[in-house]
Amino acid sequence: MTEAQLSVCKTCLNRKKGVFDAQDICNVRGLRLKPEEECSYYEKDTRVITATEDKQLYIKPNADRAKYAIIAILVVMCINIVASVSSYFQWQLLLDYKNGMALTDELSSANNLRQEIIRFVFLIAFITSIVFFILWFRRAYYNLQVRTGNCRHSDGWAAGSWFVPIICLYRPYQIMKELAEETTSLLSIASGKEVKSDSDVISIWWVLWIFTNYIVKYGMNWAFKGESIDNLINGTLLAIANNLLGIPLAIITVFMIKKYAAKETALTQEEKNSEFIL
Repeated sequence: MTEAQLSVCKTCLNRKKGVFDAQDICNVRGLRLKPEEECSYYEKDTRVITATEDKQLYIKPNADRAKYAIIAILVVMCINIVASVSSYFQWQLLLDYKNGMALTDELSSANNLRQEIIRFVFLIAFITSIVFFILWFRRAYYNLQVRTGNCRHSDGWAAGSWFVPIICLYRPYQIMKELAEETTSLLSIASGKEVKSDSDVISIWWVLWIFTNYIVKYGMNWAFKGESIDNLINGTLLAIANNLLGIPLAIITVFMIKKYAAKETALTQEEKNSEFIL
């Protein structure tokens, strides 16, 4: 396959996504292009932008989205700290009750009201942080698609994969890792300097995300289903653990967004300064 053919194949709807062998680029089963042969399956993918000047026009700003996502995540982290303290007070109250101390209606009502207010505020802040994060995440993946024309998924999947059962357990992680690795590679080539991809941070981020949002929450739901004092105590302890784990999760998420946003900004600047051709 010639370079000219390969450049055409990279704009074809039938192309394979991600890393591929030049001779294995097509998704059409059994198709192997010959050097002098014309492809009868070619159909241009209009999302693929080849000219450098066009790419610079299509790249969308993402710094503000990163900033809003970071602020929202830090707010969630602060509420997690408050929630862990509040749950600790509830745990102490339950222990006292288990040990025979009288529990007045006023004390019980005050505890329940405090917990409900914190849960409500946390839910609003958490949903807001998810919205801002996904807006940033999708825009970052869209910009990468413009730059490479060969992302493994669409930018729609960058948003939608968070909400599809089973797929939500691994696809967002794959996309985040692709973002980090591909953008790091592009920045290294454009700047002529080796740039670290920070893929280890992404792995830690995803382990914490799965643990806090699925495993620990499942344990909490199971514990709070029972009405015994022991179940309430265990559920409260799991709630404290979940809140405390949310703190390093928020810190790592903020770090990850900041690092990627800095690379994306640096890459845009390198492209403008050197008119770098991909």
